[in-house]
Amino acid sequence: YEDIYHRLTTRDANTFYTSGQWMTEKGGGSDVAGGTETVAVSIGRDMFKLYGYKWFSSATDADIALTLGRIADEEGNGTRGLTLFFLKIRDEATKRLNEIDMIRLKDKLGTRQVPTAELLLDGTIAHKMSEEGRGVAAIANMLQITRIHNAIGSAAYMRRIISIARDYAQRRKAFGKPISDYPIHMQTLARMDVEAKGAFMLAFENVRLLGKQEMGLTSDEENLDWKRSEDRELWSLLDFTGESGFNDYMIASGKYGIRARSAHPVGDDDYDYADIADDGSDCVY
Repeated sequence: YEDIYHRLTTRDANTFYTSGQWMTEKGGGSDVAGGTETVAVSIGRDMFKLYGYKWFSSATDADIALTLGRIADEEGNGTRGLTLFFLKIRDEATKRLNEIDMIRLKDKLGTRQVPTAELLLDGTIAHKMSEEGRGVAAIANMLQITRIHNAIGSAAYMRRIISIARDYAQRRKAFGKPISDYPIHMQTLARMDVEAKGAFMLAFENVRLLGKQEMGLTSDEENLDWKRSEDRELWSLLDFTGESGFNDYMIASGKYGIRARSAHPVGDDDYDYADIADDGSDCVY
């Protein structure tokens, strides 16, 4: 994977790769783990052929993609847990699609410049990237990074909007003078500015903690801060993958046996607590 890593991180426009992630299937929605029917048939040396229908596949014009599937057992049925796979979308020599049928493009509201489509994987060659059955845990790292990217982008747009509003306040006149001369208008801009600065500081504090945590340099206090942030991510993961996907992640990451707080308060200051059993049966959601 060294060549792939180099292409994903290079600044050379002639050699860099872009990547998509294909998880959602017709029966999936938020419950990715419960609704994934894609089956992976082994062809040796961690190589597989994927067969399935991806309902909402992002960046279909990318060079590579990450996707989830169930490794077929001896009878050809998919296993219970999901596994993470990496695939090249086109053959580098022929430029033909890697046994992928583009069924139709989605007509969506956001990020229209990034094509999203329904795809049929009909023998698509892919490499296994995670341990068998631990695909949700592996792809959760990507979700964490993309959420940080989204947070930074949101904070940047907030700053941009305030800059435009300040400039407009100098040019727009009402009752004979610029609206920047009116305290009530400037108070509104000031409140927006505080929120934008807070969003910036929160986003980059998470970036700082993530970097230190990945390098094993966090202090006990910083680990606690990151744990609080991770707990919020886990509840988001539950919403995203459903109960079965959440269980797969918790088992794979060794987080069963911890004490968890319910995401839903019983009263104003009252939270349910429960010990999570090794099999997740007592986990409080």
